[in-house]
Amino acid sequence: FPVTILVQDAYRESNLIAIGATPTAAEEAEGLRLLNRVFFSVIGNEGGDPLDDLPIGSNNISSPSGYPVSAWTENTQWFVPLNKRLVLNLESAREVRLHPNPEDGSRFGFTDVSNNLATYNLTVKGNGRKIAGGTQVVANTNGANKTYFYRADIGEWKEIPTAFAAVDEWFFPSEFDEMFVTALAMRINPRHGQNITQESMSVYQRSTRQFKARYKQNIPTRSDIGLLRLTLS
Repeated sequence: FPVTILVQDAYRESNLIAIGATPTAAEEAEGLRLLNRVFFSVIGNEGGDPLDDLPIGSNNISSPSGYPVSAWTENTQWFVPLNKRLVLNLESAREVRLHPNPEDGSRFGFTDVSNNLATYNLTVKGNGRKIAGGTQVVANTNGANKTYFYRADIGEWKEIPTAFAAVDEWFFPSEFDEMFVTALAMRINPRHGQNITQESMSVYQRSTRQFKARYKQNIPTRSDIGLLRLTLS
């Protein structure tokens, strides 16, 4: 369903509009702006975990001898560990494979720091899962910066949009609509002198607990950076 339905339901949650009515153009624009803020505050917090950087390539990089700047690219059989952001400084075209058994809510991203993806393309293979609706994506736009969120219910790495438009399809499964509707209502209400009801708050808390339980990650603790620097004999 389109994102505008969530906005309409949020206005209805506190009876700011009548049943069967729709928000005005100004109300929809305000609600959509606030919904985008709610969505992006959830990504990497309640929904998935923060991304750790994983350097790929050595263009424009100066580092001490032996420091593993691009060690992950040495073996063509490796796959990208979960919840990583590829920091691209490519000096040749690359192909990477995503994790073959991702957890629900896992994330993946890449950012073209060297601004040369049009010259050195990055091919990302879903490795048994869909990614952005296909089996692979080819990044070939200079400066591209994209992130993806794995939804196990549809077996797809969905690209996280930079912002939602009213006609865009909503991102998460429908069983979590209540969480976003009530969260948005809580953001809209103060601007209209309203308070969220206890009944709505109970619905929000229940749905939030379910959301966190669905997308909780089990991530190993990072090693101290000093352990990556081996002393020379």
